[in-house]
Amino acid sequence: MAIGWQVLDLTDFRGDVTVRRGWLYAGEARAASLEDLSGVIVGPAVRVTAAALAAVAERGVAVTLGAYGGRKPATVMSVSNAERVAARHRAQAESAAPVAKRLWREIVKAKVVAQAGNVLGPARDRLLEYAREVRSGDSTNVEGRAARIYWAALRPNGEWRRDPDGTDDWNAALNYGYGVLRNHMYSAVFAAGLWPTYGVYHRHRSNPGCLVDDLLEPFRPLIDRIVFGHLPADALDSPAARRSLAAALEMEAADGQKVRAALNAWAQSVGAYFESPDERVPSPPAVIKPRT
Repeated sequence: MAIGWQVLDLTDFRGDVTVRRGWLYAGEARAASLEDLSGVIVGPAVRVTAAALAAVAERGVAVTLGAYGGRKPATVMSVSNAERVAARHRAQAESAAPVAKRLWREIVKAKVVAQAGNVLGPARDRLLEYAREVRSGDSTNVEGRAARIYWAALRPNGEWRRDPDGTDDWNAALNYGYGVLRNHMYSAVFAAGLWPTYGVYHRHRSNPGCLVDDLLEPFRPLIDRIVFGHLPADALDSPAARRSLAAALEMEAADGQKVRAALNAWAQSVGAYFESPDERVPSPPAVIKPRT
């Protein structure tokens, strides 16, 4: 299953979305080629035909349903057609607990290192120290302890708090940016022949994307940097801000590849690990360079 690169944001669009001759149309305007699409974000005033949904599903495009600022909106995806899909689903389902715990250790370590790259001074030193302490399964809750230091150092003022359910502009912008990455991670997970409900840490019974949320964790600090470092504080809810966040997939990761390519490669390496858990545990690719 090939994965495109473009995330089409139709949050504010009102009208019909259709597909004609390989192109997705918003009303009468030709919006994007299906060959280029990774995901589509639609708002509450969008009407999508069944034929359009079927066409994008055939291309492995994730369609996210929900309004700006919403937490974990529904995502429509096709069933994977990766050639090793059955083997990888079975490997996921049958994997022993230590396999998941070792992978979660690498995820938390990479996330904390990425968070350290967003801050300076004693907070960075403390976070890097925490990253070296992560154990299998993060049994000492480094992720939670690091988060308290990280958000205290990153927040725009002394009153703000990170709240996934928060409706203020800062939290809404973060949720939107995470949603963009989550949309593409869904596509990457399916393309790798993995099943998104089989998480390694996230296991909530009502979450259809447990593995997606697991694999996304090390990439969240990229969105944090955009929101707190590049977007005007008085325009976080603007279409321009959303376009900037939607473009995160086209940014260069720390190793020079596009972020979308890093997400794809990460999902593929996790799929291979589930099938061969005795091999070296994969590490998430670094997507941000430390602040200077």
